[in-house]
Amino acid sequence: MAVSIVANEAGSKVVHTKVGSVEVSREMVHRKSSIGLEENGGFMYGKLNEVRDGVMTTALVLEMLASERGTFSNLISTLPKMFQYKTKFRCDHDKAKEVVEACMDHGTFRNVETLDGAKIWLDDETWLMVRPSGTEPLVRMYAESTDELLLDSKVREYRSLIESTIASTKLR
Repeated sequence: MAVSIVANEAGSKVVHTKVGSVEVSREMVHRKSSIGLEENGGFMYGKLNEVRDGVMTTALVLEMLASERGTFSNLISTLPKMFQYKTKFRCDHDKAKEVVEACMDHGTFRNVETLDGAKIWLDDETWLMVRPSGTEPLVRMYAESTDELLLDSKVREYRSLIESTIASTKLR
């Protein structure tokens, strides 16, 4: 959310894709984007190439620090304060899809985005996402909010739902 807030303040737009650097790269090429980001910290500089490049990322951060004449921690402190949570639960692909469905049917929420799993918006500044892993037998859960207490409460609630869904046996 911090990226979206900062981009919005700068008059730019964030476009979300499915998870994965290949998905981000393809969308960057399609849109002729100057930068691409992954949740795991991957950074792609479209003016050079649309793939992750740690050396280019380091060079751009050093250039930013030199031009701003500040420290990295000072620049980071100007960003909106966010609280995040990440975890994973071991289960097969079918059970992971069942978990996603259970989360989408649970409680009250503002909106659900289904681009990649289910991103459940609880309010304008709090979301929780569950999605099957594309590479491992598990389901991942991510959450983010500006409100730490709300985030902790919702993480506990959905964690319990996910664990009970995984533990249940489907009647066939």
